[in-house]
Amino acid sequence: MTREMISSSLIGQNVTIYRGGPESKSGVILDVQKDYLALYTQQEIVYYQSEHIQSITVNTKENLSVQDLKK
Repeated sequence: MTREMISSSLIGQNVTIYRGGPESKSGVILDVQKDYLALYTQQEIVYYQSEHIQSITVNTKENLSVQDLKK
């Protein structure tokens, strides 16, 4: 994906990021930059290069916020 495809309106949203294959991670998007985004999971902050992301799904049923993940 390119930066133009990843909207900064996703910051603070609970999402699942798919990189292809069986690997995916869920968490809250902390930041979106030109070539990467930062995802806060319950265990860590994960940085994804935009070009390695195949898709992003907003988790509407799981309304977690950064505050919820800190608990």
